[in-house]
Amino acid sequence: MASGFTTLTDEHLRRTNLWSNQLKTLLLDDLIGTRFVKPITDFPDGVTLNIPSLGEAETADFLEGQQVKYNKMDTGNFTFAFDQYKYSANTMSAKFKRDSFYSREVLAAFLPRQHRALSEAVEVRLFNRMNAGQTASNANTINTADHRWVGSAVSGTNRAMGLNDFAKAQYALMKANVPLTGLRCGG
Repeated sequence: MASGFTTLTDEHLRRTNLWSNQLKTLLLDDLIGTRFVKPITDFPDGVTLNIPSLGEAETADFLEGQQVKYNKMDTGNFTFAFDQYKYSANTMSAKFKRDSFYSREVLAAFLPRQHRALSEAVEVRLFNRMNAGQTASNANTINTADHRWVGSAVSGTNRAMGLNDFAKAQYALMKANVPLTGLRCGG
């Protein structure tokens, strides 16, 4: 017969319900909307921001000895009025802060989770705005390049993206001054 500690006699010395030292976190999808906008970083206070713009330069052909015509560039002003606000806020009780083993991890998670929540809200609004501007049968021309078209490859009765369409997409992105690094197709 066995003597000493056994599963019948050491019940109070065994841990049967264990808790991890780490909190489980979620693997979140990448936010891609921020690649399509330029964040405004020089806006310290106030409710209205003006951003002056400068148009594109033009080219023209000329013959030797011919007087060159100087063209002015177009200028404009983008005005942004800030009248809608979003926030993300969390709290923890003093008792939780004092008594919970996880209070430091929870407190450290506030800022990144709040930033993520606000970034997701901005992305949703951005894509809603972009989709609201779509008009059927409109090529969405930007800087003389169509940004919307039907695929040129034909497979039976269906149209699909062909090699020429990818070249056209690259051209449209270049005309819209989109950086061509880090581009991915969504699926």
